Amino acid sequence: MRSPVQSAGAAAGGAYCAYEGYEESKENRTNFAAMLAETIKEVEDELQYIIQGQAEAKEAVRERGRQKLEEDSAKADEFRGMLEDLYGQVLAVQEEVDMAKCEGTNVTKAKGRIDRADSLFKEAQASFDKKEYVMIKPKIASQNMVDKAREALSETPNPG
Repeated sequence: MRSPVQSAGAAAGGAYCAYEGYEESKENRTNFAAMLAETIKEVEDELQYIIQGQAEAKEAVRERGRQKLEEDSAKADEFRGMLEDLYGQVLAVQEEVDMAKCEGTNVTKAKGRIDRADSLFKEAQASFDKKEYVMIKPKIASQNMVDKAREALSETPNPG
């Protein structure tokens, strides 16, 4: 049997080992908590970087979209003006052809050309309405047909 001094010594030794174990456990927990906090911070930083990158990418896409809309709008305005000008010229030459026909002038050549110019204008207008801008320019070339119809009218001798 142990003496009370031995028992007290054993209890004190056990308590010391327990305290030492607690301190070591506390130190390990503190190291683990610090490592865990550092890892969480790194992940949070990476997520913030990704979120910021996504926001910048979205803004870049929006900006490109705005620029494309502005370009399309400018292109549409340009083609609209060209079509309006061409339409006015087609109408004017059609009137000249009708007047010359009423005066008895042979307008067959001029009428054929202005009718073709009108047809091309209508195709260009349809392409414009569909926003098929690539198809408009060749059809606006009907301006050449309008000019040739005018020439044909001026070359046709008046029967009077």
